[in-house]
Amino acid sequence: MRKPDVHASRDEWERYLEGELTQSRAAELERHALTCEACAAARDETRALFDDLFDVPPRLLETDLVAGVLARIEAPPVRRAPRWIFAPLVPLAAAAAIAFAFVIPWGDAAEEFRAKSTSPAAHAADDWVGLTAFAVEPGRPPQPIDGALAPDQALAFAYRNIGPRPFDHLMVFGVSEGGEVYWYYPAYDDASTDPASVPVRAGAFDLPDRVTHALPTGPLHVYGLFTREPRTVRAIEALVRSIEPGERLPVEGAGQHVLHLEVSAR
Repeated sequence: MRKPDVHASRDEWERYLEGELTQSRAAELERHALTCEACAAARDETRALFDDLFDVPPRLLETDLVAGVLARIEAPPVRRAPRWIFAPLVPLAAAAAIAFAFVIPWGDAAEEFRAKSTSPAAHAADDWVGLTAFAVEPGRPPQPIDGALAPDQALAFAYRNIGPRPFDHLMVFGVSEGGEVYWYYPAYDDASTDPASVPVRAGAFDLPDRVTHALPTGPLHVYGLFTREPRTVRAIEALVRSIEPGERLPVEGAGQHVLHLEVSAR
């Protein structure tokens, strides 16, 4: 079997941003883009295209266009007006076409896409977000965590935030089996403060910092919590105390991705 090329095509970067690649291939591309300027530029150009694609007015995303479009299809033909009459409507029509793509089924793949974007399930937003943890060692490229890490391991993170309504804020923190919380984003090392979640953009990005904690050995559940409004450290820690470590947090409307890792002595 031929090994996949390290350099991704534009089509593969699109599938990466849509979350369609395997976790191993996505991690390979993320590592490669850290040192390849051409691939990083191709990724950023594709991401910019996605940003433009999903920059649709919220009022339009909340509008059910299916009934109106079907009614126009079933209505008798109308006399065409001169082209200049329609000119002011072109931007709105283009946006409507984008929103309409989210609700019209196009075979099996579209059924899955429609379920992700319109499903009434409480956790449907989780399908659009993702979190990857990387081990950072001096003189070595970042390596995706395969489930085990040392107590003093420096960690870096990358996130995916896609879909028709990407989130605006992110928190990354670990929870031990004893219920202790270890914050990665936002930075939190002063008990007298109460920092809020960090702003994020739509797409897939690396987070800039490398963070080290003195972690206890045993299971560590690392949460990526994506929200539309900022949340504070104290509010989330109160919710952590209300659940078992590793369970989904009771945050309405949030997207969540939990990494279940194991901390062990070197």
